[in-house]
Amino acid sequence: MQINPVSFYKPSNTQNAVFKTKEAPRFNFGMQSPIGYALTSDQLSFTGKGVQFFLKDYKDIPCPCCGVKMVRSIDIEKLSENVLGNSSEEAVKALSEFEENMHPTEKACFQEIKELSKENPLKNLQELVVIARPKHYKPLRAKEFNIINQIDVAGKGLSEDSYNQLMVIIKNEKDYITGKIPGQPFKRKTAVKKITALCEKLPEKDIGKELVRLVNTLPTSSNDVDAFFVKYFDRTSTEIGQRLVIPSRGTFEHIKADSAGGSMEARNGLYECDECNFDRGNMPFNEFVMLRPEMPKNTQKSMDVIIEMINNGEIKGNTSYPVDVARTLKNQSKGLIVVDTSKLKVKPASSKESEETVDETVEKIDEKYNPNKPKKVNKSSSQISTTTNPFAQKNNSVQQKEWKDLSPAEREAKKAADRIAKNKTKNKPKPAENTHKNGNPFFEQHHKRRRRA
Repeated sequence: MQINPVSFYKPSNTQNAVFKTKEAPRFNFGMQSPIGYALTSDQLSFTGKGVQFFLKDYKDIPCPCCGVKMVRSIDIEKLSENVLGNSSEEAVKALSEFEENMHPTEKACFQEIKELSKENPLKNLQELVVIARPKHYKPLRAKEFNIINQIDVAGKGLSEDSYNQLMVIIKNEKDYITGKIPGQPFKRKTAVKKITALCEKLPEKDIGKELVRLVNTLPTSSNDVDAFFVKYFDRTSTEIGQRLVIPSRGTFEHIKADSAGGSMEARNGLYECDECNFDRGNMPFNEFVMLRPEMPKNTQKSMDVIIEMINNGEIKGNTSYPVDVARTLKNQSKGLIVVDTSKLKVKPASSKESEETVDETVEKIDEKYNPNKPKKVNKSSSQISTTTNPFAQKNNSVQQKEWKDLSPAEREAKKAADRIAKNKTKNKPKPAENTHKNGNPFFEQHHKRRRRA
């Protein structure tokens, strides 16, 4: 393969180019996709409507998918143009704080930028990437050319007509890679889109699936150092610096996808890094876990850190999160992920225990405000300790209290009991119509007419 010298190509509008929406491939066979900066509804970074995920305020929690320690969005916002847009010496100093949190590819890129900064401390990040680009250009094009050749070989099993259509695409992409078409650089996204669209129409589905798998192995800036330097040479220093950290940003990941009816509740959410969140897309959770064999182990590590923070009092409230999310994970992964929460010292009330506590509270309120009502006796209420019940009787005599005489805790409990009673009445199923003469409306109406006559 001969690669002709190619002049640097700069798009006409590169401002904010890094924040353009990434379109997911229509065929998804689990291959990695480029990192996305405009997330879909299933990949909220705590900025979506209605998202209030408590873990967003805590740093260095391991990603349950890849294990990278995640960065808070509020910390990334500090990497502004004033910090990253000046000399590389200042930018590298600010980014060094996040080096431990970076993904392997981004960390390798940052280490190379650090070495260049030592030699050129007054240059900015963009200028350093421009210096490094020629070193990475040819190796990247060689990788791309090799994969296109593999697609050519895999397509030889197609029918003559289908293979000819594939060859037109392959020839054009090879011309872009080798620089035979001036001003038209090779674009991975375009190649993936073209071959995926062709494979959707092929009658040979098995071959089409293999072709899509191969084209998705083309290097990206998230998994290849060469691709990073070739792609980002024309971006601003601020974009380059933030790009190194954003893949490690913590996001809210729906375990059961929002598009599949998953809720926005914490029990359906994982605190997951931006890159892993984007890679999954809308893929069913159990299928994604099958593609990530390290995920069960990393999920347990992440949950152990959260449990330790709860035990140490660093996380107040939401103490039932580990238990609740463990149930969701087991259900949605179809048993592939089973989280051990036995280290949790703060034992959260189960749903059954919560229901019993509510019933007991309602019963005690009835005793205070309706003393003539017969007391309901059941096994569950007798088993509950009165020490945990704010309405336990202090003596044998039950006295009614006015609202103004109630303590704040008693007022809140009464409000909760009223809501529960209202919901029980509202949700109570209607009784089936009785065919007996005393319950049949038509029978009663008939006799009224006879009495009138």
